[in-house]
Amino acid sequence: MGVSETPSTIKPLVAAITFHQLFEGMGLGGCIAQAKLRTRAAVIMAVFFCLTTPIGIATGIGVTNSYDEDSPKALIVEGILNAASAGNRTKIWNGEGR
Repeated sequence: MGVSETPSTIKPLVAAITFHQLFEGMGLGGCIAQAKLRTRAAVIMAVFFCLTTPIGIATGIGVTNSYDEDSPKALIVEGILNAASAGNRTKIWNGEGR
C-alpha cells in the first residue's frame, strides 16, 4: 500500500486492511480479556496494536521513491522476513506456540 501510487490498487487494500484489523482486533481483544492482565498491560497491547499498521503504511510511503525491489539487498531482506514469518507460522501450526 505504501509503495503503490494508483488509486485502483489502494482502495481495495484499504478495505481489506480495515476488515482485517477489525476482526483481528476483536480476536486480540477477546484474548486479552480472557488473560485477565493488569490494566496497564492491556492498554500497552492495545496501543501497540493500534500503531503497527499506520507505522507500516508510513514506512512504505517513506521508502516509495528510494525502494528498488530488484536490488540484492531488498531481495535478501524480503527472503529473511519471509523465512521468519514461515518459521513462526509453522511453529504455531505445530502447537509449539502454546
